[in-house]
Order: sequence, then C-alpha cells, then structure tokens
Amino acid sequence: MAPFTIMIDPSPEPEDVRILEQGLNGHAIARVGTAPPEPLALFLYDEGDHIVGGLYGRIWDGVIEINLIWVHEDFRGEGYGKRLMETAEAEGIARGCELAVLRTFDYQAPTFYEKLGYEEYAVVEGWPRGHRKHAFRERLTSAHSRADAPRSDA
Repeated sequence: MAPFTIMIDPSPEPEDVRILEQGLNGHAIARVGTAPPEPLALFLYDEGDHIVGGLYGRIWDGVIEINLIWVHEDFRGEGYGKRLMETAEAEGIARGCELAVLRTFDYQAPTFYEKLGYEEYAVVEGWPRGHRKHAFRERLTSAHSRADAPRSDA
C-alpha cells in the first residue's frame, strides 16, 4: 500500500471538494459514457433583489436531482415552493429529463412532494435519530412543462 495520509477536514475548502467531484465525474463518464452533471439553480428574489428562496440541483443523463429547495418562512404557503418545483421540472424537460428525484426528511416537506404527485420509493427510519428520510421520484412529461414557468436567459 502506498504511503498516503488520510486526514479528516471538518471545514473542507470548496475547491478541494470539487477535486473529488471531478474525479468521480471522470470515472462515471468513462464507465457510463455520458456528459458530467450540469447544475440547476433557481432563485426567488423579493422587491429589493434579496434571495428569499430557491432550488438547487443537478441534471444528469435524463434525470433532475433536486438537492435543496427553500422558501423563507415569511413567504411559505403562498405557492412559491410549487412554482419553484414547476419551473425546475419544466427546465429539466427542456434539457431532456424524463425523471425527477429528491430526498427530504419527515420534519421538512414529504406531504408537499406527495401533493405535487411525487411517489415515495424509499424511507430510512431513524435518520436523524427519531425521524425519517424519504426518497421521492416523479416521471416528467410535457404536462409538467408550464408555458408560464419563468426562465432566465442569462
């Protein structure tokens, strides 16, 4: 075995994590033969151009993976989360996606995703302790694509 050192880094630099992502992406590209994942970021701005919500994920080989979605507590229940999801799905379809996947915890929003038509396909009990992690998926069709979903041309 090579004389390498393993070190725990409690606050890794983003560029160091990027090295790992690039290495993994290179391996996946070589094995699967597809382009690397592309980011997807949507932001919800208030009148003062402050970010009050958004969605972040990635698109890879026909799948949109939603990693985070957040709306400031002052604006929840006003439909912004649904609009963010619809916009992400429409963008996914525009980029050739056929499936959307995401994970959430029981104290976050599993019923929100169920109301949007997502199917729960896995549950991890006891993570975090006393809670559950839920995995959801949804087949994307042109019905998900909304003509009025805002797009950024920037």
